[in-house]
Amino acid sequence: MLGILSLSPSPSLSLSIPFPLTCLPNQNQTRNCWQNFVDFHHCENTMVAKGGDVSMCEWYHHVCKSLCPIF
Repeated sequence: MLGILSLSPSPSLSLSIPFPLTCLPNQNQTRNCWQNFVDFHHCENTMVAKGGDVSMCEWYHHVCKSLCPIF
């Protein structure tokens, strides 16, 4: 088999990792973080353009701050 790297030191020993890792529930939140960031700015720009209340977009801002490590 070309291009396959075996991580086990011997053929009789195999390593397995449970997937998904339930001990790290927030590890794969990058896409959700980015989508909420984009939605917040879209909502904010739309409300400013229409002259509406920007406070309606606070939910997206709150979710962004809780999911995104740097925001």
